[in-house]
Amino acid sequence: MSENTTNLRTEKISSFREKSRTKVVRGVRIVYGDRAVVDLIAQSEMDFIYLDQQHGTISVRDIYEISAFLAGYEILVLVRTSDQSSVNISLALDAGAHGVIAPDIESADQVLEFVSNTRFPPSGSRSWGTFAAGRRGYTSPTEATNPICWALIESSTAVAHIEQIVQVDGLDGIYIGRYDLALS
Repeated sequence: MSENTTNLRTEKISSFREKSRTKVVRGVRIVYGDRAVVDLIAQSEMDFIYLDQQHGTISVRDIYEISAFLAGYEILVLVRTSDQSSVNISLALDAGAHGVIAPDIESADQVLEFVSNTRFPPSGSRSWGTFAAGRRGYTSPTEATNPICWALIESSTAVAHIEQIVQVDGLDGIYIGRYDLALS
């Protein structure tokens, strides 16, 4: 991956992060890895797609292929991992996602662990995989841009702790899981 591609990736993440602080960002949920659908969405005015591993059939290979396909577009790839585990978060990011939507967040402590799982040491606990790093053009973890981190709020417990959750450094936003929230 060239330095220009690495700079484009960093710029996409930074621009999205800034826009999401001041404006509404729009995206589409993808539950199946259909490339034709992804292509149509990429040509729209959406800011992101989110690949749903929790309630869809999205694989690590799908993340890899879709992220590579969308590299030249403005749109970001976020992944709703199947859980908050460091393994699944690392796999999504190593495969090329620009960020993660972590499900089942209910407390600030969970957000702290989630954010840590997306950051390389000394800022976090994510492992350094040279395969993924090489694909991004990074030669060290300090060159890597911190990915987008959103917490999925989908329970009354999470709502009760929302003030503390949104104060966690490194959390870029929340996503409301309205169906699960309605059940709680």
